[in-house]
Amino acid sequence: MADGSQMLSLMPCMAAAAAGGGIMAPSPPSTGSGSGQGGSASEDICLVCQDASTGYHYGVPSCNGCKTFFRRTIMKKQTFTCQNDGNCPVDKSIRCACRHCRFEKCLKVGMDRNAIQQNRDPIGYTKRTRRYPAVKTAFGSTANLNQAMSDAGFGGNERSSSSAPLSLMTSEMAARYSMAGTMGSDESSPKPPSIAPETKEAQVREDAFLEKLSKFEATCSKVRKVSMRTEEHLIQAVCGPCKMLDPSFMDAVAMQQSLEEMAEPLRHATQSDYALWHERDWCVMIEWAKILPPYCSLGLDDKLALLRHSAITFPSLMACFYTPNVGPDRIILLNVPGAYFDRTPEPTRPMGFNKKKYQMLDQLLAPMRKMDIDMTEFSAFKAIFFLNPDADDVSTVCKQILSDGRGGLTNALYRYMVKKHGVDEAGDRFGRLLLLGTVLATMAVEMKEAVVVADFFDQIAFSPFAKQLLFGVKKEQPRTEGGSVSE
Repeated sequence: MADGSQMLSLMPCMAAAAAGGGIMAPSPPSTGSGSGQGGSASEDICLVCQDASTGYHYGVPSCNGCKTFFRRTIMKKQTFTCQNDGNCPVDKSIRCACRHCRFEKCLKVGMDRNAIQQNRDPIGYTKRTRRYPAVKTAFGSTANLNQAMSDAGFGGNERSSSSAPLSLMTSEMAARYSMAGTMGSDESSPKPPSIAPETKEAQVREDAFLEKLSKFEATCSKVRKVSMRTEEHLIQAVCGPCKMLDPSFMDAVAMQQSLEEMAEPLRHATQSDYALWHERDWCVMIEWAKILPPYCSLGLDDKLALLRHSAITFPSLMACFYTPNVGPDRIILLNVPGAYFDRTPEPTRPMGFNKKKYQMLDQLLAPMRKMDIDMTEFSAFKAIFFLNPDADDVSTVCKQILSDGRGGLTNALYRYMVKKHGVDEAGDRFGRLLLLGTVLATMAVEMKEAVVVADFFDQIAFSPFAKQLLFGVKKEQPRTEGGSVSE
């Protein structure tokens, strides 16, 4: 957990590797001062960013980029502010990410502001003496990306290690990550690679679907507040058309919502309230999944496996995102009028269920509110976690479909964050959001065990629909007779 958090929290500062594909570690300057081999090695490296040095500039070996940056800063009397803790890494691929820390490092390695010749053009063109390799990937190597996503709870186990993980960034994103772009110009920065027409078309489709998903989330928020009828059999609900695309159904939802929105006094949730909360959100989950193209292309068994995998975490996500902010330790179940829960101990509930309550408050509700995630970010993250190729019991063919689907969504989500928050903030925000997948994965594993124990000892009376979703559908298929369904 700690390793995964550290990996993703550094995402906005991680650099693209050189042609070898690995992350280049800074080469320590030689301590030799003579003209031998040690001195030559020292002169070849820029002491600021560890790029190739073009000679001594202002007293130290440096590249054209750092030389120009230092001269421009001094001559224009610029001041910068660090957005972090004043200790940002500075190397050749991300030297433009934080100009404050870059300038401080220039001073630290010994660049002399008094060595600047005032009669020279402070921002004139400096001819490049070296061509730099093209950017490969924002994470340095596929292994680093695999590890980062595995630590965040998004796949990466032994069964799927041979397949590509989430395609987090296109070549355009990787280039924007490691170049000046909106963060300032640098004469030695490479130009972004051109994007193939088919790649642009794919990005347009991904962005359009993300927008559709965000709009549909508003529909989900309306439907979850009313009493959706639980189907008698899970398969009937899964195989039917999407109700939320039916205008007559949505008209009925609007009418019922106006009746149920009457204010009711808040009260501690009872066991029946918890059951109703989950069943209503399960109905929403089933209908919501029907607009996801990867889910719709699967067979019935794989659909049931995905639904079963998210049955515990989906209601938790919905409750945390939609609860009104009436305090840091209270979640109001909007789909159960008046019911809420907080840190009050509930000795009548199984211990595992109480633990889930605290996890929701501390590890889901608090981070989501701190980030202030919007509807688009929430809808994308929910779909990314739902389309999990490593969910139990999904087929081999299904895995690739799910991996491709969630990869496109992740690409679109990152582009959306860059557009809304800028490159600097988007990387950190993107990583912190995906790290919530670790919380959900942990909750899912622990709650599955608690559910099995509670059912075995009859601690909770699960409805037939809940048992079908949580424990699997019996092999006997439901048969329809005169519009009714029976097992």
